[in-house]
Amino acid sequence: MLPDVEMRLDMLQQQIKWIEHELLYLRTQVTKTTPSTDPPRTFESLRGIWEGVVFNEEDCQASRWKLPEGL
Repeated sequence: MLPDVEMRLDMLQQQIKWIEHELLYLRTQVTKTTPSTDPPRTFESLRGIWEGVVFNEEDCQASRWKLPEGL
């Protein structure tokens, strides 16, 4: 196998091991957590949260993702 391919394969295997480690950690954290006793929030609980907030075209333009120039 070419050295470049072997190096890339080793890097991918390391990433897979890291992801497996993260998954194991997340699974243990999920099993440790207790479910919330609070009732789930309803849509009505959001009433008035955006009261007085104005969105304009400038806000919409600023929120759009743009590719870096030169691509």
